[in-house]
Amino acid sequence: MSTNALKDAVLIEFKSEAVPPTLAGTLKSFGDALICLALEEPRVTAYVRGANAPDVAGAVAALNPMEVSRLKAVRVFQGASARATATHHYIVRTDVASGGAEDLEHWYDDEHMPGLAAVPGVVLAQRLVSLDAGPYYYACYDLVSPDVLHSKEWLAVRETDWSSRVRPTFRNPRRIMCRRVLEISKP
Repeated sequence: MSTNALKDAVLIEFKSEAVPPTLAGTLKSFGDALICLALEEPRVTAYVRGANAPDVAGAVAALNPMEVSRLKAVRVFQGASARATATHHYIVRTDVASGGAEDLEHWYDDEHMPGLAAVPGVVLAQRLVSLDAGPYYYACYDLVSPDVLHSKEWLAVRETDWSSRVRPTFRNPRRIMCRRVLEISKP
């Protein structure tokens, strides 16, 4: 799923330390999919592109997901390391304080995401919006290593004046570093 194409997706999350054994086989019939395993908490995150959310929800219901949501694609930025292989997937989800949405969206599109995409080690940066469950603002980054988040270039982008103004408006933020476990491409 680290391609140039930005597409809407169905997000499926499980509270689990391991990928459910039948998940990959279940998702193969729907389209391109990516399955990731969180590094610091029991969580499996999967995305299916080009699928109908109710169909996916029905197919995975027996696996007891904690969330099945539609993600609407907003923007994609090719990373400085676009030709590299992404081994990790970093997710940031947040809601925003009342009246802060317009500034947040401009910050994401005009400064933050293009700046982070330009950091060495970033393969792809995407912004999506969850249509079904909060936190609703959804940003994800395909990385060559989790160490990218500690690089001086990444930290410099996070410490701008605009970032300092927008970050206090975050509500219910979640940050999750995952290892990419399996990518499925439908023939």
